[in-house]
Amino acid sequence: MKQRGLVVIAAFEVVGGFAGLAIASQMALRSISIPSAALVFSLVALPMLLSLRAGQLLWKRQPRGRALSLFVQACQLPVLQIGVIKYNFFVGARLALLWMASDVYPRVDLGAVLTLQFAGSAAPTIVGINVVALWAVWYLWRIARSEALPPKPAEEIARAAA
Repeated sequence: MKQRGLVVIAAFEVVGGFAGLAIASQMALRSISIPSAALVFSLVALPMLLSLRAGQLLWKRQPRGRALSLFVQACQLPVLQIGVIKYNFFVGARLALLWMASDVYPRVDLGAVLTLQFAGSAAPTIVGINVVALWAVWYLWRIARSEALPPKPAEEIARAAA
């Protein structure tokens, strides 16, 4: 059972990382100059590469992959738009529950998005949480905790007898 969840998380991170790199490449190609293209690509591609690497390590079932995936998933938890500040990041898939004024509504997305904005016109306040990332954080945390717990006395006796 543990392995299926890890494979799903790894697949989301790898596929989302590739999708994000494709989007970053397209954005860089649309830039006017080479220095701005390099800047755009590096800023957008960095989190996508991090996701891709986390998924790759998780797929290979390496402990570093779980830690890196936990970080990548934690970065995908919030969806914020408050005044001129906007933060929106996900790779792979997202099922977000968004609160706007007095309404709550779901939003489903596939692919990759990175939006980090600190200027512009004030937009309506939206606060949300990515339920897919929340599940992934819980799942990875649960696995890390179960592996860190010492074995129970009955398990020690059974191992000693074997």
